Amino acid sequence: MKAGIKQGRRPRPEDASLLMSGGYGLAEAAELLGIEVRPQEMARLEAVLRAEVASIEPYADAVLCIKAIKAAGIKVGICSNLAMPYGAAVTRHFPDLDAYGFSFDVGVLKPDRRIYEAVLRDMGVAAEDTWMVGDSQRCDKYGPEALGIKGHFLQRAGGELPDLLEFRNIVIRAPDL
Repeated sequence: MKAGIKQGRRPRPEDASLLMSGGYGLAEAAELLGIEVRPQEMARLEAVLRAEVASIEPYADAVLCIKAIKAAGIKVGICSNLAMPYGAAVTRHFPDLDAYGFSFDVGVLKPDRRIYEAVLRDMGVAAEDTWMVGDSQRCDKYGPEALGIKGHFLQRAGGELPDLLEFRNIVIRAPDL
């Protein structure tokens, strides 16, 4: 984006949505946005991006939560608004999930109902039998709830649901399991 600004292209509100709803690498994204990047600079930027993606680590409570829920025999999937290069970090850390609903694969972003429906379909589960958690009320609570999914808002800084271990307890102790 910095290169685009230098070329007179200001970031637009729809840029993030555009980049996260298509399977674009860095070079394709630059081309799509009309940003010219010299090959040497593109190689440097791609190396920086690879290093960033390689450095991504999951929250410890995410690993424990997923492990416990799967051990209880419950299917687990991920539904996430992501640019394509970042999907590799998720699948590297969580290779054995039942479904991956990445916005760049599905072609739409949360809270568009189609991304939730894609994950439900891939998991073979009904909305009313599904829980979802995330750090966006709009995308991870209200969006899913519109389909009948039990959405939960994660507030790591403190709130009703401060961590994923509490979410794990909600799911595992649910009376309708």
